[in-house]
Amino acid sequence: MPYVWIVEPVARTLEVYRRGLDERWLVIGLHEGTEKVRAEPFDALEIDLALLWKAPVPPASPARPEPSA
Repeated sequence: MPYVWIVEPVARTLEVYRRGLDERWLVIGLHEGTEKVRAEPFDALEIDLALLWKAPVPPASPARPEPSA
């Protein structure tokens, strides 16, 4: 695995690492907040970090049956 991403939702950061020829991990990107980033190996795609930090949408509550008259 030549790449590692570390996503820290509390700190709202994305750290991107690539393994070098000497097998050591190199920091190749530090992103935070609401940046729009292109990070290896998916640099063809723009990622909006703001979408990662959004609160999850609560599940829809099941429909309640109508009370009998």
